[in-house]
Amino acid sequence: VLYDLESRIGIASSALGVLIAQFMFAYAFATVFFYEMWDSRIQRLEQLVQTLGGDSRAVWRHAILPSASGLIAVCLIQTSIFVWLDYGLVSSLGGGNVPTVTLLLFSYLREASIN
Repeated sequence: VLYDLESRIGIASSALGVLIAQFMFAYAFATVFFYEMWDSRIQRLEQLVQTLGGDSRAVWRHAILPSASGLIAVCLIQTSIFVWLDYGLVSSLGGGNVPTVTLLLFSYLREASIN
């Protein structure tokens, strides 16, 4: 379905098509990953910053980002590994025309000889 949609738009077998597809999967993974973070503690921190006169940027800077700093690093690493190892998606949507790390790695492995 995703390949048909990208074919109709005209971005199949291009770097943009692969990036959009990988972003969709990475965004879904990150959403599930951060779902547990939004609890009553974060809401209380947001209310505290707003009570002390903070705007929306101050809420992000003083309440949300310090609470999520460790999760952001872990999510970035896990999402990049997840996207990097998604060989099937890259090979089918890229059509072999997009030189990604995953495709290059598998081509090097195929070229290896025991002799």
